[in-house]
Amino acid sequence: MPDAFYYLKKNCMLNNVKNIKLEQLALLDHSGQITFHQPINPKFKNIKHQLLSDSGLRTNDDRTSIKEVPVKAVTLDQYIKENETGLVDLIKMDVETAENLVLRGSANLLSIHRPLIQSEVLPYASVLEVESLLFRNNYKIFNVAENGLKQIAHFSDNIESRDFYFVPEEKLSMIKDIMVI
Repeated sequence: MPDAFYYLKKNCMLNNVKNIKLEQLALLDHSGQITFHQPINPKFKNIKHQLLSDSGLRTNDDRTSIKEVPVKAVTLDQYIKENETGLVDLIKMDVETAENLVLRGSANLLSIHRPLIQSEVLPYASVLEVESLLFRNNYKIFNVAENGLKQIAHFSDNIESRDFYFVPEEKLSMIKDIMVI
């Protein structure tokens, strides 16, 4: 989203951050041009750069003002290959119910790089497909609980938050000190 990118770029400049490559693109299960739907808050219509959490791929029919924003989309696998990123150890993902689409476009990443993934997962996301993609690649799901990471079998389990870690089986030792037994 151009408005979020504006603030990210400004933040990096103000904090003299130079080891980050900023890019305006969406990570999905396909490459091409897509449309993001950005609500415009009528209370702040004179503010040029608005940040609202319900922007995304899906339209929100109860909004009166929506700005359609064209966005370049690539798969995460394609991005890693084209940018020669090297080994990916950790992914931070907050994609407002598009987790399944990002993971679908990450088959090589999940099977070869095997990163830990930290993600928010909203209750109305495509959780069954997310589970399937993770389980197929031998990942375990942990919910961020008050006293540590609690392993769950399914997103439908009794959870304490919407925040999760997806951990490959062979890397469970990396989080053993913060796991809830």
